[in-house]
Amino acid sequence: MDEFIGGIKRNWLGNGTICAYHVERLSIATLDAWNRDVMAMILRTPPEQKMVGLLYDLAHGGVSMPYLIYANHKIDEVLIVPHLKLQLANFLLKRADLTIALAVMISSTMSGKIVMGRGRRMHNHSADDDIEDRIVAQAFFMEDEALDWLQGMIATGGMATV
Repeated sequence: MDEFIGGIKRNWLGNGTICAYHVERLSIATLDAWNRDVMAMILRTPPEQKMVGLLYDLAHGGVSMPYLIYANHKIDEVLIVPHLKLQLANFLLKRADLTIALAVMISSTMSGKIVMGRGRRMHNHSADDDIEDRIVAQAFFMEDEALDWLQGMIATGGMATV
């Protein structure tokens, strides 16, 4: 595991198909650096790759609640920093074939209502209408379940279900 900024470690799982971020401390500065790293990784996605797998481990004590506050309770967001969210949206417009699967691990002490209400993206329109439909997110309490889901998403091209 590679600590790329104080409080956040990064490593590759699933034979290099899933980029995992293990968050032990969170501040505005670490959040910004983390979001920049995620965006840089997505931008490096080879054209032949159709799925990006991300695991955000927020289960460390004292991390889930600050993340929810920074994310405005939207745990299914790949990026939180506004200008990077815009950059991601523009990139996904150019890469219409790319899907992002995000597994978010949270502590079991978090409110079940928040998990159930924000754990999965819901849209009432066709996938052609919105690039956000190509971001599939799910909340988990256990890393092995998150990895199984991500590997299933990657193996089936985003058609796995929980």
